Amino acid sequence: MPLKYHQSTKPLETHSALMLILIIAVLVYAAAWEIEHHPQTNNNNSSIDPIIVTKTSLFSGSLVTVVLVLLIVPAIGWFIFLVWTLLLMKQMYEACHMLHRLNQSISLVSYVFNEEFGPRAHLSQGRNGLVA
Repeated sequence: MPLKYHQSTKPLETHSALMLILIIAVLVYAAAWEIEHHPQTNNNNSSIDPIIVTKTSLFSGSLVTVVLVLLIVPAIGWFIFLVWTLLLMKQMYEACHMLHRLNQSISLVSYVFNEEFGPRAHLSQGRNGLVA
């Protein structure tokens, strides 16, 4: 950094947006690491999903590295940032696809439950309560 930025220019002043992203990513990484390694949230009764915390930690930590490379060597940094963005989009697509499948499963279970125990369930049963 001292070779790239002389005493007269400081990266915080010249690249304020990147430095803000860097600081936020470091804070998110530290919070995710603390949640991941804290003994109270490490048990099975925790409401925080460990997969989400782990992926948040990995992506925020890698974003810190990408932003640092972007500050030091911008040409390589933009390429790495593009690859990082594509990987993030792929992970988000897979998460949305998984949530869509979960929603379909819940809808199917809800439909079956309503057919069996809903307000019209008695119509499919005979006089003795037996299914026709």
